[in-house]
Amino acid sequence: MLEKIVLGTAQFGMKYGVNSKAQISKKETFSILEYCLENKIDKLDTAPAYGNSEELIGEYSKLNNVSFKISSKIDTKSKNILESINESLDRLNTNKIDVFLFHSLQSFKSNKSQFIDHRDLKKYSNSYGISLYTNEEVIEIINIDELRSIQIPFNLLDNLSLRGDLISLIKQKNKKLFFRSIFLQGLFFTPLEKIPSKLSRLKESIKKINRISKIYNVPILPIIISYVFSQEADGVLIGIDSKNHLKKIIQSVDIIENENLFKEIDLIKVENPLDLDPRFW
Repeated sequence: MLEKIVLGTAQFGMKYGVNSKAQISKKETFSILEYCLENKIDKLDTAPAYGNSEELIGEYSKLNNVSFKISSKIDTKSKNILESINESLDRLNTNKIDVFLFHSLQSFKSNKSQFIDHRDLKKYSNSYGISLYTNEEVIEIINIDELRSIQIPFNLLDNLSLRGDLISLIKQKNKKLFFRSIFLQGLFFTPLEKIPSKLSRLKESIKKINRISKIYNVPILPIIISYVFSQEADGVLIGIDSKNHLKKIIQSVDIIENENLFKEIDLIKVENPLDLDPRFW
């Protein structure tokens, strides 16, 4: 299962998450990348918006003469597609990466003609795709052949009850599927009394997760990891805040094979899916 891990690198270059965990130091970042290679984890997810994450990955790769399978985002806010791609490649110290993704549906729609008309984009990446939030967004782009990879949120609350049909559709269309937001920006590990008031409507659902954890006598982290990895995704983005955190995640992969526990997770239904969308937090 470790081959499915895609290391999320937001905290290499910035604070991140519900509790604004601190940016990881350069020394720790390099130690994490070394540990990844030792454990045959070679997939990284980054973006120009993640501070100096791309630069750190590029610096480590050059110093150690190693290469990773990298996915990054196309920054279309102030640049055209080729400008963004070339700047990312420069920072990453490479001529080509595995996947370039549009950061949102709006970013893609605003640049669709420019993207479709470029005939030489294959020399910059093996594949192009998009990072999306809602089922409706996925359905809107599902038949666009040029978008071969799709990232969607998937976790204990954004679960099969919300995403099941969509996952089947993406696989049916023979596109690569990647899960992100599996920790919901750290919300699953936040004590109930410290959950921000704007997210209070999620407390009852989180209480259900805590009850399941107690009933089956399994900590939250292994439940999250085992549940998400049990699905048919090509990759799972894992956000970490330290090397030790990554070690715990690796130890949690495949720790649970309990269909009854997973079925209880699938019964948890958040009434308003927008409550799970960090854009509205």
